[in-house]
Amino acid sequence: MMEGKKMAFCKYCGKQLNEGVTCNCKEISQDNVVNQQQVSANEQQQGGYQGQPQMDSQKPNPQVEMAKAHANEAKNVFINAIKNPYTAMEDISAQNRYIPGIIIGVVHLLLLFLGTTINIPLLGDLLESGGRVGIAFYFVIAVAVPLIIFAFVGSLLGKKSDSDASFLNSLGVFGTATVPGSIIFAACFIMGLISPPVAALLLLGVYLAWILTSIEAMNVVAKGNKNINLWIVIGVHLVCITLLVLVGKSIVQKLLDDAMSSLGVWGSLLGL
Repeated sequence: MMEGKKMAFCKYCGKQLNEGVTCNCKEISQDNVVNQQQVSANEQQQGGYQGQPQMDSQKPNPQVEMAKAHANEAKNVFINAIKNPYTAMEDISAQNRYIPGIIIGVVHLLLLFLGTTINIPLLGDLLESGGRVGIAFYFVIAVAVPLIIFAFVGSLLGKKSDSDASFLNSLGVFGTATVPGSIIFAACFIMGLISPPVAALLLLGVYLAWILTSIEAMNVVAKGNKNINLWIVIGVHLVCITLLVLVGKSIVQKLLDDAMSSLGVWGSLLGL
């Protein structure tokens, strides 16, 4: 007589089962799903399956990466402009890479403002001017206004000479033209801590360098008659200086007074 098969019972529904047979009741199916979810959660906490690389959840921000690329490109253009300003401006114009040039121009204006604001107590007696912030604004305006005018005029003249120079491209070229002035101003800032008279002469050198490089920049952008470009640059500088002397001081001082009137003691600390 053959031995009968052993019997077992499902622990979920109590159904009688032959040995080795798995129940297919609803309860055991639900339990299997729960167990699988727990296994998946444990694997995620431990970094996934063994031998499978863990995915990096932190993706680089496109805007941040683009800003880093522009900053690095501006650094390279700045270095090239120290070696050969004219070649650096030509590269900006030919390749239409105006963003690094604009960044360099903005940094130059910030250096003028911050450096003059910090260093002006040593130069104030020589310049016989007003507050530190006021003088800093005068210097910034003396560079910023011609820079914008040159970019506009250069783009117009460039189109007449069959050049595809846009306003932004022209602005990038003239921004690159501020590099020699930035180098001289750095020396001026350091010398202001040692010898104010020499620092005052270096300030004049900053503006002269800006005039010379803006002439070269106009030749790069306009590509026309160099004699005409020369007189355009000199004329714009003369007009801007005249307006700055005649009406600039009162306008800048009025703006500063209105902006700082609500600051009280903080306005006096800025030298207003």
